[in-house]
Amino acid sequence: MKRALHPRDLLIEHPIIDVAIAAALIGSHLTVVLKYEHGDVIGWIKAENRHELYGIGAAVIAIIFGFAAAAVSHYATASGSRAHHAKAEFGAILRRQWMGTLVLPGLSAFACLLALALDLAEGGGPTIARWIFESAVILSLIKFIRAMYLFQVMLDVTDLDGIDQGRVPAPNISPAWLDKPDQSVLSKTG
Repeated sequence: MKRALHPRDLLIEHPIIDVAIAAALIGSHLTVVLKYEHGDVIGWIKAENRHELYGIGAAVIAIIFGFAAAAVSHYATASGSRAHHAKAEFGAILRRQWMGTLVLPGLSAFACLLALALDLAEGGGPTIARWIFESAVILSLIKFIRAMYLFQVMLDVTDLDGIDQGRVPAPNISPAWLDKPDQSVLSKTG
């Protein structure tokens, strides 16, 4: 039996859509800048400040990359019945999702450094550098939103698995341990 696909399922199961969304956003912005000569925010910034912006952008994207790595670790260690079912049923899709949340921010951080190098070059490409930087930031932002959604879903799964397991009863305390004198009292008197 084939399940009905909802638009949300299409977005979740096909992470390449993130690239299409980023391309649409950047293409729209580029069209506005070229046609109306308005909205080139990064172009309005002085070169020295742009260079700092590229470096800060790379650092922020690297932080997103680190968060995505922590989220993947949480997914990998989830061990309840729901987590096992999700991994068995949707493992390939989830692996693609998590790999995308790791790979693209990593590449985007390097793209920020490339933008910095191009902007610093003599007669080099300050214009193309700005668009590379904007592309890296937008794609990383989209991947961050995806990673947050995936992380929330996995937290929900592990929370529900934790509730099902309930509390483990405390171990029985042996009578010999109960009769044992308090070591902290003995050390003070001795």
